[in-house]
Amino acid sequence: MEHRFIGWWSLTVLAAALTFSLVACSHSPSATDAPTLTVTPTQFAVVPWSATGSQQSTATGTLTAGGHPLSGQTVLAQNGQHLTTDKDGHFTFLVDRSKLAHLTFATLTPNGQDGAHASVNVAYPIVIEQIVQNANQVEVHGRLEDANGNPPPVFRIANYRVSGTVHDASGKPVKGAIVSLVADSGEQWSKSKPTDAAGGYTLFFTPDEQTILRVQVGTTQYTLPPGRVFDFPENSSLAVEIKLPATGTTIHDQSGDLKGRTTLGAVYTGVAVGVLDGQGHPYYATAPTADGSFTLTLPSALWQSGKLSWFEREIDAFATDPIQPGQPLPASWRTQKPKATDPQGMSAHLPST
Repeated sequence: MEHRFIGWWSLTVLAAALTFSLVACSHSPSATDAPTLTVTPTQFAVVPWSATGSQQSTATGTLTAGGHPLSGQTVLAQNGQHLTTDKDGHFTFLVDRSKLAHLTFATLTPNGQDGAHASVNVAYPIVIEQIVQNANQVEVHGRLEDANGNPPPVFRIANYRVSGTVHDASGKPVKGAIVSLVADSGEQWSKSKPTDAAGGYTLFFTPDEQTILRVQVGTTQYTLPPGRVFDFPENSSLAVEIKLPATGTTIHDQSGDLKGRTTLGAVYTGVAVGVLDGQGHPYYATAPTADGSFTLTLPSALWQSGKLSWFEREIDAFATDPIQPGQPLPASWRTQKPKATDPQGMSAHLPST
């Protein structure tokens, strides 16, 4: 009896130890298991900004390895914020849904390199309403709408370009000068980067009835005569040539030291939508109309390949010709890939068949 009792006890302890070992192993990821990072939801629809903060939503992330949670680990958000996983491998992050965004999250390896990755998009959901097949092309007719079913604002003029050159009294270009425009009301101002070797400068400004012009060269500031202001014409960009005086700091506009003429173009802002093909080449749709509708024209073979990912861009750029709703965007814009912060890798809601 005694020997059987001891044998039974030994087997029981052995079984318990084996069970504990199996349980422990089943909850402990192997050192060779690569971490997996997921964030849900992966896409938020844009909503209007609100003073109540209702545009803020929570994204939940999970970090696992071998199918098991990793707790106490650091996840680096795109904005530089360090997030720590809880006992279930979870972390949370507040997302501002009032503007387009592509938010990335990554774990860090022991050597400081990026490890597992995940991302979240804030964008206007893309609804495909019609697909028209032609001989060699496909016309994709779609629409952008926010979470409330409202379209994005159409492209509008944000400001105008002022560009030209700065020369000294002998006609030589002045390098390193900074040209600035300040509204007489004090409500807005803009300044250029230092002029290049040819004396060239560019800045962007919204017209004001009376504008103060200044040119800074080192510690010296040049201005128009006392009481005189720069008359900025409405709805136009400008080319302004500036000649600095040989002595003093007054730019004599009435003697030809300040010459200006109107030029074409303006800075437009708005939402553009397009796709990237399998090689990362962008294809842009037309500028959205007032109801958010757009048309994207693609080669038939590219559309049928299925190797497309949608993106959206908040464009703020200069264009010589007016941007009209429903019309193609400028050619110079259509070669630009989305920036890292632009929503991308998205899918569209296709029409039911």
